[in-house]
Amino acid sequence: AVVAASAFLDGGLVATYDVRGEQQALYADPGGDTDRPVVVLVDGGTMSAAELLTGALQDRGRAVTVGTPTFGKGSVQMPSELPGGSVAELTVGHYRTPAGRNVDGRGITPDLVVEE
Repeated sequence: AVVAASAFLDGGLVATYDVRGEQQALYADPGGDTDRPVVVLVDGGTMSAAELLTGALQDRGRAVTVGTPTFGKGSVQMPSELPGGSVAELTVGHYRTPAGRNVDGRGITPDLVVEE
C-alpha cells in the first residue's frame, strides 16, 4: 500500500498502526504524481492493503472514491511459528487512516456511493 500510495502522494502519512502497544506510522515516499485527478473504485471486495491505499488517498484529498463500502479488514497480522513448522497469522493490531479512522469491521464509505 505504501509503494502504491507513493505513486500518487508527495510524501506524508499513509497510515498508523499499533502493535503490542507501540504506535507505528507508514509514510509515502516524496515525488509522486500529484497533478492528475484520481478516482478509486471500491466495493465489498476491497480489503486490507487496498483499504489502506483508499483511506490514505481519500483522507489526504488526493482521490475521489466511488462505489460501495469496502470490506473492513484493517488488521495487522504477524506470523507465529507453531510446533511442527506450521505458521499461523495472528492479529496483533489495527491500521488507522491518516485521519485516524479505524476501518477494521467498518470499511470505508466511498465519497460517491454507487450501487452495483
